Amino acid sequence: MTVPEAKTGTGNEKLVVEIIGAHNLMPKDGEGSSSPFVEVEFEDQRLRTQVKHKDLNPIWNEKLVFHVIDANELRYKTLEISVFNEKRSSNSRNFLGKVRVTGSSVGREEGESVVQMYTLEKRSLFSHVRGEISVKHYVTTTAESDGNISRVNGSGGLKKSKKVSSSVGTQKQQQHIALLNHQQQNQQRMLPFYPNQGEMKPLVITALPGPRPGPGPGTVLYPNGSSEFSLKETKPRLGGGTSTSSHKDKTSSTYDLVEQMQYLYVRVMKAKDLSLSGEVVSEVKLGNYKGVTKKVSSSNLEWNQVFAFSKETIQSSVVEIFLREVNRDEYTGRVWFDLSEIPTRVPPDSPLAPQWYKIERRNGGGELMVSVWFGTQADEAFAEAWHSKAGNVHIEELSSIKSKVYLSPKLWYLRVSVIEAQDVAVMNKGSGLMRFPELSAKLHVGNQILRTTVSTANPTRSFTNPYWNEDLMFVVAEPFEDCITAVVEDRLQNDVCVGRVQIPVSAVERRTGDKPVGSRWFTLDNNGNNNSQFGSRIHLRLSLDGGYHVLDEATMYTSDVRPTAKELWKPHVGLLEIGILGATGLMPMKVRDGKGSGTADSYCVAKNGGGELMVSVWFGTQADEAFSEAWHSKAGNVHIEELSSIKSKVYLSPKLWYLRVSVIEAQDVAVINKGSGLTRFPELSAKLHVGSQILQTTVSAANPTRSFTNPYWNEDLMFVVAEPFEDCITAVVEDRLQNDVCVGRVQIPVSAVERRTGDKPVGSRWFTLDNNGNNNSQFGSRIHLRLSLDGGYHVLDEATMYTSDVRPTAKELWKPHVGLLEIGILGATGLMPMKVRDGKGSGTADSYCVAKYGPKWVRTRTVVDSLCPKWNEQYTWEVNDPCTVVTIGVFDNARVDKSNNSNARDARIGKVRIRLSTLETERVYTHSYPLLVLHANGVKKTGELHLAVRLSCGNAVNMFQMYTLPLLPKMHYTQPLGVHMIERLRYQTLNAVAARLSRAEPPLGREVVEYMLDHDFHVWSMRRSKANFFRLVNVVSSLVWVARLVEVMRSWTKPVCSTVFVSVFLFMVLSPELILPSLFLYAAGVGVWRFRKRPRHPPHMDARISHAETVFPDELDEEFDTFPTSRGFEVVRMRYDRVRSIAGGFRRAQALLSWRDPRATFIFLVFCLVAAVGFYVVPVKLTVAVSGLYYLRPPRFRRKLPSRGLSFFRRLPSRADSLL
Repeated sequence: MTVPEAKTGTGNEKLVVEIIGAHNLMPKDGEGSSSPFVEVEFEDQRLRTQVKHKDLNPIWNEKLVFHVIDANELRYKTLEISVFNEKRSSNSRNFLGKVRVTGSSVGREEGESVVQMYTLEKRSLFSHVRGEISVKHYVTTTAESDGNISRVNGSGGLKKSKKVSSSVGTQKQQQHIALLNHQQQNQQRMLPFYPNQGEMKPLVITALPGPRPGPGPGTVLYPNGSSEFSLKETKPRLGGGTSTSSHKDKTSSTYDLVEQMQYLYVRVMKAKDLSLSGEVVSEVKLGNYKGVTKKVSSSNLEWNQVFAFSKETIQSSVVEIFLREVNRDEYTGRVWFDLSEIPTRVPPDSPLAPQWYKIERRNGGGELMVSVWFGTQADEAFAEAWHSKAGNVHIEELSSIKSKVYLSPKLWYLRVSVIEAQDVAVMNKGSGLMRFPELSAKLHVGNQILRTTVSTANPTRSFTNPYWNEDLMFVVAEPFEDCITAVVEDRLQNDVCVGRVQIPVSAVERRTGDKPVGSRWFTLDNNGNNNSQFGSRIHLRLSLDGGYHVLDEATMYTSDVRPTAKELWKPHVGLLEIGILGATGLMPMKVRDGKGSGTADSYCVAKNGGGELMVSVWFGTQADEAFSEAWHSKAGNVHIEELSSIKSKVYLSPKLWYLRVSVIEAQDVAVINKGSGLTRFPELSAKLHVGSQILQTTVSAANPTRSFTNPYWNEDLMFVVAEPFEDCITAVVEDRLQNDVCVGRVQIPVSAVERRTGDKPVGSRWFTLDNNGNNNSQFGSRIHLRLSLDGGYHVLDEATMYTSDVRPTAKELWKPHVGLLEIGILGATGLMPMKVRDGKGSGTADSYCVAKYGPKWVRTRTVVDSLCPKWNEQYTWEVNDPCTVVTIGVFDNARVDKSNNSNARDARIGKVRIRLSTLETERVYTHSYPLLVLHANGVKKTGELHLAVRLSCGNAVNMFQMYTLPLLPKMHYTQPLGVHMIERLRYQTLNAVAARLSRAEPPLGREVVEYMLDHDFHVWSMRRSKANFFRLVNVVSSLVWVARLVEVMRSWTKPVCSTVFVSVFLFMVLSPELILPSLFLYAAGVGVWRFRKRPRHPPHMDARISHAETVFPDELDEEFDTFPTSRGFEVVRMRYDRVRSIAGGFRRAQALLSWRDPRATFIFLVFCLVAAVGFYVVPVKLTVAVSGLYYLRPPRFRRKLPSRGLSFFRRLPSRADSLL
């Protein structure tokens, strides 16, 4: 059947759009599914595919053909591909997503086009869209009339009715059903690989540095108290240019012309504490792919090998690492990782620090140091990794399949002018008669041989003084290893050598122009013939001509025309970038393993051999993949065993869970009676151990309805546990009267505990107690427990006021991230000397930076012996909530010197906290932050930290919506934890994080973790209470100003102002409904007026509001005093918490109109304008009535979560993160 074309064109070109399939579409039919179809629009032509009923991962494999009026204008056209859900009940459709494809990306022929996967985009701000679509598009001139192409008549205009007649729909359905089988057979090979349905692609945001305000070049100082402690704006050269320039150095960009290839990287470092013998190997297994390390001795279990598995071929949800002896087939242990928990690394992030993991073994222990991450071909481990697609390549041949860059040697033209020779010793053999020889000169340079003509007879010259005057040209390469061998030969004596000389090429003069070079005489070696009266010699003119370009290609398609001499080179005029994407349809070159179909392998040739040293030398930047493993010249005094401690690394906090143990009761506890035969009433309590955490219930109260051997507690105990779960829950029932003697014990593995993501109750269980061999009890003792791993909480490792992550533990409750945080740690200046080395009088520092946001920690390399270190390292984090804080600390490395104690602690230099909500999106902040530390003798500035910060926003609506949501997950409000319990759990969290990071390589010390997580922030001090009090006074001062203004109006010192004030007062009394609209309108006007003076710099540690500059010595003595204090700890802490909470709340109210948080102030201004109009339109009585009824609504209509207004208010910056 011939279907009419969409539009008649004048040309023969046709645009073919092949719809392959879609993946992970949004369900829109109300039943958890969709019936999708695709509609394509091009130049007023609209075509559509068939409908796939109840399919969120549909496969169409349909071709839609469009006429192209002018192929030359195609690059300026746009192809719009939309996906809809067909609603059969109402004959309408729902929007599922769209893609806009520019004509410049359309292939010219079918063979040149490849299947491309596009992420579906929103049509408007309120569209709910997800998933990807696979499309192939190309231009062809061939008549597409076979059955493999579907042409569907679409509407001719852009704005038509969405309804389609039933007759046309039936005709289309019949066409597609008839062609379905043929399409599936012909296009089975074109089906793309689709990842798992639950997999979500990471959002990639690219933004160029925006312009920054400032009065001019140089450094801008923001006066805020003492100038020494102020924030300074700088203008560094970021990315090869100034930070204000939109042009970036293209030579520093990588992988922007090729497709990103996702890989799973596994680095197997070493093992320890294994009782093995002989040679040992480790195997990395992922589905059907298996990589094997090299063989190592059991006494030195170190591999340091990387394995890369292509993400598109992953067929398993876990990656396993096995250990075994070479001469045995069975495995001795394993370590495994869930792919959903593996982090993604994006360069220029530093490599992920490997960590120790316990090996699962039947008997014995052991640990394996491993790092696992997802990355791309831009990862520096890509070049050295074993690849899963090269599984049949022998391990010794892996180097022959890796990509390399080769450089041609620097070539020179060597010009040798053979002028003449003198006193050549001619040998006469077999005759006593004098003869006239035929002399010529032959020159050897490497394997190049050139010869002059025979010297002609000249009556004015002796026959022993031949004359040639000929130029011979050779090609030589640096470094010059060859020699020039000049030989004078006699043709009549079968080219016998009558003189020889050797001249090193490195001794030849170089010239860059046509300036003549002087000639020289060289003495010839006559091979022991001394018959000549004078020594033979030859006259040569030698020069290395650098003014030429040594042609290694034909001139018509040469790739370089520069001369050899570098001083003659001109600046380059541009940059050529080529992305080698791939090849299709290669001819089979071999048959492997007896297969009938041929295949082909690509390979490289590398040079090797004895007697030579293989070296590569190049200039690069810190983005080079060799940077992280290189030895640095500035670390010359670092011992070789300590080099790993100064390299930059990325660390990940362990995944933490709250473990809730409800100790309900026990039965038939075997009470031990010592020293008396009388029965007594024991004081029984339950003690629980989880790792190093120990909690105990209260003593069971006496109950006349229960036996004393059946104690009842019903108490909840909370612990912090980290994945992988290696600990056990040890429940012990003790008797207080017998000095806490154990009367029953049970152990439960944490890995066996049920996980929950909400507040749904978990069933309780009975566990049998071990009575320590006491069988006096008639029945077995047992304990009643309710165990759950609560994934609905966020395990707090930082204080809530400056936390960097608020997501719950359970990954299925995570929401998509709303932006991207990029931080460039440029350097520091004026650091305080932390040590004296080698008896020098001046101090020095070995400094490094640690930045923490969410579970990701980054550590820069250590710059040795410098008070002004330069790091220039860039890191990236995904932002899940804008109301979070990033912390950057500077430390002095105490492990650099081998002579130091291995337990030496890294010294604190200072830290900086930046609240993300105070940053404008897409703007680069380049500032120098003061590093302030409070000591017992006052506040000190220990240096300045130079940072470049940029916050990128993926979706502004999602970011604004976050301001109306609770800061913490839902379970923090439905089942809240007490303040004291949160602080205790936070201390346990700090222990878990410090223990895990201290097992990384290189380790991140506990002192670093404690300082970054601010473990002592809750400690009360007079200085902090004064700071919070004056923050409160600063807010109340505005009310005092209003009271003074009213007093001035009452005094009538300004009659005009007083008259206006009285008039406004009477107007408000007569029209009370205008009071609230006027107040909101005034607030909006104040906010708009202050927009011009909004803060243009991020907040920092402020010594003024911390009252660190005006603190008294006795207050510092009290703050640095040791525990215990003279007053009760709970009383002092409660007093401080009350002052802090009040001050923070009022400070947030002040931040509503200060533009400190630009997004929050904007939301508040919009609310004020809407409220002003609303209160003006709606009567006051109705407003009061509705507000009162809403406030007095029954509890069943209330929710436990805080209101949106309260959540918005709590997210406002309170400047608590600026306190020292």
